[in-house]
Amino acid sequence: MERPGQLVQPGDTVTVTTRSRAIPAFRMLSDEPAPAAAVITPPHLEVRHHDLAVIVSRRPRRREIPVACDGDLAVEYLAR
Repeated sequence: MERPGQLVQPGDTVTVTTRSRAIPAFRMLSDEPAPAAAVITPPHLEVRHHDLAVIVSRRPRRREIPVACDGDLAVEYLAR
């Protein structure tokens, strides 16, 4: 992954760059034996904290994607 917002497919792996692994926040994530309780991992992602990597295991279901607006109203507005 070279740019934010890049489309990923099931089976793709997203990792932190070698240069960024020295950042204290990333070092803390890779050194902790278990992730923080406040972090909820989406079910369609497999997180590997030690490797600072995320594997896309499948496409997310619609109900798993947080949406900040009413989808029906957006479709109605765009249909005009």
